[in-house]
Amino acid sequence: MKIETASPAAGITVVRPEGEVDMNTSPEFRAAVEQAVKDSDKGVIIDLAALEYMDSSGVAVLIEGVRWSKTANVKIILAQPSEAVREVIELARLQKFFAIEASIDSAVGSLQ
Repeated sequence: MKIETASPAAGITVVRPEGEVDMNTSPEFRAAVEQAVKDSDKGVIIDLAALEYMDSSGVAVLIEGVRWSKTANVKIILAQPSEAVREVIELARLQKFFAIEASIDSAVGSLQ
């Protein structure tokens, strides 16, 4: 797994995991999401477009991210989830729990 971060606007951090999030890689993903929440004062966008696979440990990181964001008073948005990730979120019936946007631009717009 590879993770990149970017800041498309002041106070907003985008986390882009690529590859697979599973029990072996979820600690790295967790650290990246946690740091992004700490570094952002408007919000965090998790770009899921390049994720080919995510198991329950990845879903747990996303849930933790929402909790951290509430504590930090910033918003967290999932953007452009791949079909595989969307299926995992829907199987867990969490699509109403997360703010999900179809693109990075729409996610940035909702945070500004």
